[in-house]
Amino acid sequence: MKKIFIAATLSFVPFYAMAADSPSHKTLPAAAEALPVFTWTGFYAGVSVGQSTGKIKLDDALLIGVNNFGAIGETLGVLAGYDQMISDRWLIGAQIAASASTMASKSEVTELNGAATMKLSEVWSGKLTGRLGYLASPNTLVFASFGALMSQGTGSVSVVLNGIPDVMNSRKRNFQGVTTGLGIETKFTGNWRGRFEYDMDFLRSTSDGNSVFGKISPEIGAAKISLIYGFGERVHAASNTIAPTWTGAYLGMGAGHSQASTKYNLSNIQMTHATIDGLGASGWSGSLLLGYNYQLNSSFVIGAEVIGSLSSLGSKYGDSGKGAEIESHTPDWLSQRMRLGYLLAPETMVYGSVGYTEQRSTLKSTQVSGLLEKYNFAGVEFGGGVETWLSKNVTARLDYSVSNLMKVDVLKEEPFIGTIEKTQSNGLAAVSYHF
Repeated sequence: MKKIFIAATLSFVPFYAMAADSPSHKTLPAAAEALPVFTWTGFYAGVSVGQSTGKIKLDDALLIGVNNFGAIGETLGVLAGYDQMISDRWLIGAQIAASASTMASKSEVTELNGAATMKLSEVWSGKLTGRLGYLASPNTLVFASFGALMSQGTGSVSVVLNGIPDVMNSRKRNFQGVTTGLGIETKFTGNWRGRFEYDMDFLRSTSDGNSVFGKISPEIGAAKISLIYGFGERVHAASNTIAPTWTGAYLGMGAGHSQASTKYNLSNIQMTHATIDGLGASGWSGSLLLGYNYQLNSSFVIGAEVIGSLSSLGSKYGDSGKGAEIESHTPDWLSQRMRLGYLLAPETMVYGSVGYTEQRSTLKSTQVSGLLEKYNFAGVEFGGGVETWLSKNVTARLDYSVSNLMKVDVLKEEPFIGTIEKTQSNGLAAVSYHF
């Protein structure tokens, strides 16, 4: 990782050389650009699409001893709400939303005389939330939300012994919980708005006494993009806002929430094979950002950046009471990526990113005494987000990325051998200082 960090740092030398001849964001137009201003008070409605990842904890399970399962999938939803301006910069609002989900996990264990398969999935969810928003500019809102939610999921277990079904269990389960999130919303034409947000859902079900799953406690992170129509009247007055120039270097810091779903393929000398898709993990992270932007024209910005993160991301699988548990931890990772941005408004950019990421991980087994393995993951990272100016030198961003990490060998000594591969999602809120 040290070599990667050095190479990534050196890659910025050409960009900084360009900075000497490039206009700084401090080089502003001589005259202010008149931008149309909208009122934020009023009703709105919209549609959303997104991706969600989850860590699913099972307590008091009858058939299996599992701490965490991982799941991943997509969402499609509708929403409606009302906002009320309470000052020139602040607003409060309420919203109701519903979405369908394909988030699911699957695990299989096969032996010489039988096999067991377990599936967990989310079907739908509904949320009632309030939000507090701050206008970073007349047309761009940064907000935080908090509320309650309900959802429905399904779980199924099938066991086959000597070719004969032995246990079959399939059941729907209702969940209640709380949700919180951060977002950036901007008005870009007429009454239309675009929104990008990252939500964290904390759910819990109550065991019905007849299910092998016991109590189920999902923790879900979801990134969503929404297209919204506001029914408020457009204000015809103009705001003398000076459009910033995005060109220049920046240094930033932020905090994030990460989820991972790890696929294990494990075998032992008794010819038992297990496919766990996947082992769920979640955790918080702190990040430092270093980058450079170049504004091509009034609509497009390109850039490159390095993000280094320290994390509490970790997971457990198995039953510690029976001395059979696998524990993993990912303390840090480093990402190098390129960005392409489109200016929805002069002060607000929506962007996509692609790059390379590497992370360190550890794996510990309580069943194999004293086993502690260290290894590195590497893979491709795709993402996107929204960034907006808060002041002359400071921007705020909300970023979401997904890393597809390549397969590595673990548990290399008998009686257990295997491989793991991981998909990881990261939600990041950050502020940057532009030089």
